[in-house]
Amino acid sequence: MLNFPRYLLDISTSRDGRVRLIETRDASKVIPYAALSYCWGDDRKTTRRQKTLKQNIQDRLNGFPLEDLPSTLRDAVQVCQILRLKYLWIDAVCIVQDGDDLGSEMREMVQAYSAASLVISAARASHADEGFLGRRIQDYEQYLLPICFQFPDGSTEIGQVRVTQHILHDKLEPIDIRGWTLQEHDAAVRLVRFESEELVWRCPTTSKNESDIRKCTPRFFDAQSKDGRFRYFLDLVEKYSRRETTKVNDRLNAFESCAMKIIEMMKLSSDDYQAGLLKPDLRRQLLWSCDHDHPRRLSEDPGSFPSWTWASADLPVLWNNQGEILQDLDWGDFTCEVENCTADLLDPDRPFGSVTGGCLTVRAYAPDALWTGTCLVELPKFVRRSPRLRQDGSGYQKTKTSSFSSREGVKSRSHSRLQAGSPGAQTLPFHPIWDTPQPPPRQVVKCLEIRSGEGNIGHAYGIVLVFADKAASPEAYQSVGEGPFKRIGYFKFIHPTKDGVFPRKITYNWLHQAKKERVYII
Repeated sequence: MLNFPRYLLDISTSRDGRVRLIETRDASKVIPYAALSYCWGDDRKTTRRQKTLKQNIQDRLNGFPLEDLPSTLRDAVQVCQILRLKYLWIDAVCIVQDGDDLGSEMREMVQAYSAASLVISAARASHADEGFLGRRIQDYEQYLLPICFQFPDGSTEIGQVRVTQHILHDKLEPIDIRGWTLQEHDAAVRLVRFESEELVWRCPTTSKNESDIRKCTPRFFDAQSKDGRFRYFLDLVEKYSRRETTKVNDRLNAFESCAMKIIEMMKLSSDDYQAGLLKPDLRRQLLWSCDHDHPRRLSEDPGSFPSWTWASADLPVLWNNQGEILQDLDWGDFTCEVENCTADLLDPDRPFGSVTGGCLTVRAYAPDALWTGTCLVELPKFVRRSPRLRQDGSGYQKTKTSSFSSREGVKSRSHSRLQAGSPGAQTLPFHPIWDTPQPPPRQVVKCLEIRSGEGNIGHAYGIVLVFADKAASPEAYQSVGEGPFKRIGYFKFIHPTKDGVFPRKITYNWLHQAKKERVYII
């Protein structure tokens, strides 16, 4: 049996105003068809109108009026008529939405897009009843240009020519905000996007815009090198993170087929993918940061993701300040050692799908410091975590060591007691990007270094941690001791260096003042 979607919409009689569903299980040959990628919208009446359900499946197999479908779906039928395609696949119509096989069909849905001869993207339509073949948004600017006219008798005259330019706006279409449509587009062999201002064609080798049909943009990436494939994955995650899903816990489900494609391309196993991150590239991928310049709609439900994955963020993500890493990946610069990384799957049969939690155990340089609410302040060396050292940084306890000597470039100091945040405390060259829209309140944090810049550019990169709730993961205390921690941000640390020396020689590495420690992150 051929691997078809179970149902297709037969539009061969659509000119008579009727269409019908057909079953493909008994097909003996490949049936060329188009697939529609579109936004359903939030209107319940329209959503129910387009759905195939147990109660209307037989009527739709017998044939039903085309007018029963919302405008966006009818426009897709019209495109198929022009292209002389007899069959169309639409998820709401060709999957029985309350059927017994709904779960398995939803998991395999992306195959319907990858097997389609063409994917029609209703990019400009924000809901199913808006349509995408209406009048386009067309803005023009006009210019009057001076020009010299020469007549047959040799005389000349200065005149003007009116030039009209079509202005295209660089903006996201409604479909580019919906989380599920990224994998639909990514799976397409051929894709035509009906945008607000123009048509766009995409296939695996090229992309063409209607506004400049002569321009051909290659769509290649370095699939041969390991780093090239990792770059492709990071770029895909960045694009996806700008999109929204109705349900927060669908963030990984809607990215599932993209992850499967990468795993297959790189010949990795499903165990190499944990909660949205690739384990062979894990240390770099832990260095995601939130893009506060392009906020998306905040969700009321925080979801059940581990804090160390980008899926836990309520903002789009970037691999920020990582130009040095992306341009010249040097694995020797990573000081963090990953001991264990696992995610708890919601459905064991879906290793690329949603998770209910996870744990990450690393050995790394991870000194404590006090975040005052505006800057990071060094804790005295004689201060250690104790019952008296509360999360807000108050309540220090004196240890046997009452003084410490800094390295080159930092004066020796003696301390009996020091209130962190007081004028005597040292402000650290710490540049955070928080995982939330607003900075966190005053509290003790752990600065876990992942990549060191020592001997290179003088910058270190890592993640900011705080104590997590004990009740959230009591087993962490048994396996690791102090902990567990959760991530609250990303940081760049600019070490003191000797000016004019390259590679820049670090005069004092605050992050390396103590030995590496084992850290458990949930």
